[in-house]
Amino acid sequence: MLGRLIGVVRPGDSPSTPTVTYTYSNTCTQGSTTPCLEMDTATTFTSGGTPTTMKQWYDGWGNLVETQTPGPNGKTIVTYTVYDALGRATTKSLPYAITTPTGYASPDLTQARSVTAYDGLGRSLGSVTYSNANTIVLSTSLTYLVALGVPTLSGESTNPYEQTASFDAYNHQQITYTDALGRTRYTQYFSGTASPYSVIRTVGNTYDILGDTTQVQTSDHTGVPQATYTATFDALKRLTGFNDADLGSCSNTPLPPGCSKGGARGDPEPSVATDTGARHGVLPYRRCAHRDAFEGATTVSVTSPRLRLRATDGL
Repeated sequence: MLGRLIGVVRPGDSPSTPTVTYTYSNTCTQGSTTPCLEMDTATTFTSGGTPTTMKQWYDGWGNLVETQTPGPNGKTIVTYTVYDALGRATTKSLPYAITTPTGYASPDLTQARSVTAYDGLGRSLGSVTYSNANTIVLSTSLTYLVALGVPTLSGESTNPYEQTASFDAYNHQQITYTDALGRTRYTQYFSGTASPYSVIRTVGNTYDILGDTTQVQTSDHTGVPQATYTATFDALKRLTGFNDADLGSCSNTPLPPGCSKGGARGDPEPSVATDTGARHGVLPYRRCAHRDAFEGATTVSVTSPRLRLRATDGL
């Protein structure tokens, strides 16, 4: 009546003994703050076997707050999530075992868990992971700033970026530079554990109008490029070629007439894809493609003395 999924029948099972069943329970009462929306998922892993039930509880906003799964020695494995008034996950537990409860179990804040803080814009300010009630085993922090330029890169001195600085538990720093479209343009890595930090390397990304990454360039601490990767894409966002500082280059020549008819199934003159390896020289590959009339997929076969490859893309 509510359109909710109540069961799944897989081969070997039947509607009377489904593989998976879903049971929903609403025990909410006016003024209650305890999670009261429960969904039980019973899964049978062998035909005719005993089902294993996972129990999940949700709050009034539809947020998953607790999951209980069967554990060894008659125990139950619990994971929970605590949300703030704005619906942001502030505390997430690692799985821990308890004596099997009769229903929802209140979060045990002495168990291993991670705690996250947010700023007024909903951005994470970092997280702290505890192994018990008070012992911190991992800590990260984030700060945000909008400023001009990227240190060590003279060509970026007047471009504005949002800078996100992250610090690990040892106070190692990393800064990412994000443009107005939300794309990560640069990432800088630093040495040192306190200010002033020193840039070790900078990794820059360049994108085309469709958002494909067309270049990744790694520069040293002075901003001099040390390694570059470039790529080309067609209008359907498919990779058509690349040039890598370590792997070499690869590009595809256009298919000759008639290739789509015979293609990998016997065309005597398939097109050639050339792979120029940095360590292996130029390797000529035979390449041809055909369109599958039923699946709508393009299948490419590549054959060389060293390599035989058959791949299908998602189109």
